[in-house]
Amino acid sequence: MFLTVMLLTGCGLFQTKVETRTEYITVPKSLYPNCPETYYEGRTIGEALNYLPDLYSLYSLCRSDVQVLIEYLESRD
Repeated sequence: MFLTVMLLTGCGLFQTKVETRTEYITVPKSLYPNCPETYYEGRTIGEALNYLPDLYSLYSLCRSDVQVLIEYLESRD
């Protein structure tokens, strides 16, 4: 037991200090994702299954907008 305690307390001696910083990035408004809010008020599994194609099409639109934003941010590096 003494050896275990010594090993665990000894680990803290070798930890490096972590520095963080905040970077503010301005993105052109034309690149803001246009992700519409989804409103689902169904109460049955059948209504949920009928809503899935609509939800997937909205997801596809939003995903492509987000991908354009990711490409823009990666090009800044």
